[in-house]
Amino acid sequence: MGLIPAVWTLNCDTWARTHEFSANDYLNIPSSLFTCAYDENSVTRSLFECHNRGISRAKPHELPMEYSAKFCTGSLVAQFLNRLERISYHCKSNEHWVEFSDGVESRLVGANRRITQHGRLLLENDDVFIPALWQSKPEIIAYSNDGYIRRTWMLPEDWPNVDSVVVCDVTSDGLTNERSVVVDTNQLELSLKPNQTVSVSISNH
Repeated sequence: MGLIPAVWTLNCDTWARTHEFSANDYLNIPSSLFTCAYDENSVTRSLFECHNRGISRAKPHELPMEYSAKFCTGSLVAQFLNRLERISYHCKSNEHWVEFSDGVESRLVGANRRITQHGRLLLENDDVFIPALWQSKPEIIAYSNDGYIRRTWMLPEDWPNVDSVVVCDVTSDGLTNERSVVVDTNQLELSLKPNQTVSVSISNH
């Protein structure tokens, strides 16, 4: 196999063998050598996070919201998983899961998707609480499609013990509405509106 760093689509329904690229292929070819934007197999698409479709231009006034939703539930998750080694794939009835390095597990039960790290929840369906690993300081991006009230998230183990964090809204105008939110025993309680994205960081870090 030659080096093919990325392709747009895998497992197209027009292929003679529509599920030709399997979960084992994802394991055998590391993400550092190969990845894709969209996998039409719903199982491997969810487990390995390959559904980064383009942005619609039909309604320009909705572009910021659509971009944020697709980035947080697609590109952000893919960037996190693609930095890890893919270790093993398992399937039992309607339950599928992949084990990654650094204690990360991606699990699909029916249509419900979860990503955890050492048991700490990072993603549940379209509720996201994932580190922004490209940043020079510790930061987490939190997003919710439907919104929620007073949901508790665990901060990463490698974050220092803090009494509070800085939370900012992520908008098309940048980071806005900065506020301090109390942390209790490494747990952060957040409330998000539908389609809201926030940045969580350590103050004065």
